[in-house]
Amino acid sequence: MSEISIEYMAGFFDGEGNVQISNAKHYPNSKQDKIRITNTNKLILDFITETFGGKIYKKKDVSTDGYKRKPTWVWAMHGRYGVKLSKQLYEICIEKKEKLGIFIERNKKNAERI
Repeated sequence: MSEISIEYMAGFFDGEGNVQISNAKHYPNSKQDKIRITNTNKLILDFITETFGGKIYKKKDVSTDGYKRKPTWVWAMHGRYGVKLSKQLYEICIEKKEKLGIFIERNKKNAERI
């Protein structure tokens, strides 16, 4: 596998990714906050994992209409590595810039350990 550049990752994340911010009051700075990418192409998520880290898991099929769909995969990252990558993405992303800023701000304690 080859490495993915931060610029490619930022473009892919801006289009396909999301920033999950937890509203749990008892865990304001926890593993509940994540950066994620959901996609049916596991190969690209494998490249991302190899280059930047994180975990991939298969999303449970919740379709109730009886149609067969492609398997969906989710790449996710949290904690200090999530903050480190978010700081790099923040400099390049356009669409997700505001949410990345919130993620970084909420997880300052993790950022201080970098």
